[in-house]
Parts: sequence; structure tokens; C-alpha cells
Amino acid sequence: MKKRKWGDYLLLPRNVEELILLTPWNKLKGEEVLMSSMHDPYLPQLVEITHRILDVGLREGVRFCIQTRSSLVIRSLKLLEEHRNQVRLQVSIATLEEDLFRLIEPRVPPPTRRLKILQRAKDRGIKTGVVIAPVLPPVPQRRNVEKDLKEIFEALASIGVDQVFGEALHPRGRNLKLLEEVIGARISVSDLIKLDKRIGRLFEQLLKEFGLAGRWWYEPWSHKGKTFNKLGKKTKGRPAFSQ
Repeated sequence: MKKRKWGDYLLLPRNVEELILLTPWNKLKGEEVLMSSMHDPYLPQLVEITHRILDVGLREGVRFCIQTRSSLVIRSLKLLEEHRNQVRLQVSIATLEEDLFRLIEPRVPPPTRRLKILQRAKDRGIKTGVVIAPVLPPVPQRRNVEKDLKEIFEALASIGVDQVFGEALHPRGRNLKLLEEVIGARISVSDLIKLDKRIGRLFEQLLKEFGLAGRWWYEPWSHKGKTFNKLGKKTKGRPAFSQ
């Protein structure tokens, strides 16, 4: 296969149905499975596969946190409603500023549509969550990070989402370089360290102000190797689904 850059290819196994049937679902009963950490489970090529996995897994008592930005998840809402005690539907939103999200999320539905999906899920009694990420420092397309974040919280509070998580842009790999090429501005690691602390505090304030549950995921490198939850206590990992 010709080498392609990340994000421009998708490899699918040919024996998906066989793999689903061979999965030891009984060992996963009561456990939570994240769909998914590597790519959106509701890409057009994956919709039927994802629905099939959910159909089998949910009937076997598995719990799922579904992380998506695709409106195609609507096709599974009836199934998710039938098993609403085992499911959380979660979307990510980086910004509500149109000039910015059209640059950094050119292939996905706009945030307003994702919010409507959450509302539909909430109306069906399905638990909902939002990951506000990646939060970028001020850039030409969005100077006022605080205003943007507050507007996101206002929208989430009107829906009554069950949990809200947030995190700053990760400066690892080629993240910074790729973003700088897209937005036409430099993003420094020092700016991200300052942002992580400042926006983390604001995030915690907004959770209280709007009466929402959640957590800002502080970056270990911005806190001398430690991560903290909203109570200031050290915490391990980043749960996709919390009670």
C-alpha cells in the first residue's frame, strides 16, 4: 500500500463478523468499552460495523462510551435508547467560533449539529458527555478563549449534559506543526503551559457556575509531572465514563 499521511487512510479487516462472534463478550459484561480512541466509530465506512458491535455487546451486558463527531450516530439512537443504562454518547467540541472550527475540523459536522445530536440523545434518556478539546491558546481566528469557552458551557447547560471534560492541545508529535500550518500562526509550548493552568481554573469555575459535572484534564508536563482533578487531588488516568 502506498504510504499515506495520518488521517488520509482507513484499514478495515475482512473478517469483522467473525471477529465479533469470536469476541468473549461474557468477560466484558459490566465493563466499559470506549468507541473509540483512535478514530471516529461513525465514519461512513464503519457505521454498519459499529452498529453490529453495539447490538451484540449491549445484549451481552457490556457498557459503552461512544465518542463521535458524526451525525451518523443518529442511526443507532433507537438501539442506544433501548440500552440507555449501559451507554454514554459523547462528542468533542473544540470551539464554537466558525472561522476556527472550519480550519481545524474541516471534515466533520459543525459543533451546532453535534449539540443537536446530544439534545436528541438526552430527550431519549441517553446519558451524554462532551469533551471540550483541544483548547487552543489565542489565535487569529479566535482571540478570546474565555468567551468561547463560556458560550460552549451555556450551550451544554441548556441541554443538561451529564458530564463535561476538557483539555488543552497536546504538544506532542506533529500536532503543533500541523496546526501552525493550518491557522497561519505560531503556537509555543510555553503558551500551552500557561493556557493549561489558566483555562483549567476557568473550566472548574464554569462547571460550578453552570451546575455541571466534569473535570479539566491537566497536562502532567505543566504541573511538574503531576495531574490534578478539580479538587486539587492527584488523579490517575482520564476516565471516559464516570459515575
